[in-house]
Amino acid sequence: MGMFGYGICDIDDVATDQDWDRADARQSGMENPDQAWVCTDRDVWHANPYYKGLPVPHPNLEWEGTLEEYRATLRS
Repeated sequence: MGMFGYGICDIDDVATDQDWDRADARQSGMENPDQAWVCTDRDVWHANPYYKGLPVPHPNLEWEGTLEEYRATLRS
């Protein structure tokens, strides 16, 4: 069975730390679909592939405007 019993990946597919980090992000995203970004144990932010809400800035982006202003920048 795959990582954490969810069938996400087989242990043979996890060849590098980066592969493991991505698998960890997918697992966290599956468990927290309401979060746009998930942070792995290696302190790396990943966009949550299971998030279906409106776009939000990356957690490390120093955005001082409102979410509506941020989303307007994406449309332009």
